[in-house]
Amino acid sequence: MDGNKDEALRCFRIAEEAIAIGNKDRALKFIKIAQRLNHNLPLDSLLNQCHRLNSQSSSITNRATATTSAANEGLNALAIPKTTEEYGVQYFVKSQSFDANYPSGSPARSKIEDNAIMDYRNMLHRYCQKEMQRRIWNRNLPTPHCEKLKSFGVASA
Repeated sequence: MDGNKDEALRCFRIAEEAIAIGNKDRALKFIKIAQRLNHNLPLDSLLNQCHRLNSQSSSITNRATATTSAANEGLNALAIPKTTEEYGVQYFVKSQSFDANYPSGSPARSKIEDNAIMDYRNMLHRYCQKEMQRRIWNRNLPTPHCEKLKSFGVASA
């Protein structure tokens, strides 16, 4: 039961953050989850704030300051998608000035891309192992992750 209360408080905090950013759908989603997990939480004020998001005509400056403060608090996690040059593996970065700080072809950029490729290969290898284990039980199962792993030049598990 305490686990539910902890998760409800966590959902409550996420809903508050979503309201601060201006994301009404996310806020309502987590308010409902918090309500389900713990009926004793005082969610009325949070619901009122959430419903006021539509009725307020928020200006662009208010949204910009909310986004900036959220970014400063680390709420806007890895948001900018990038793709490696060699294999086309997608990875995400935080900084808007990533391309300026790490120009294409530089040793630092290639090291970051190599790390992204290595992480992707490791993930594919784990999934491939699971697929091969399941394939022992049923020979007709496809192994898409193993096929992707072969495109990297790695033998399947």
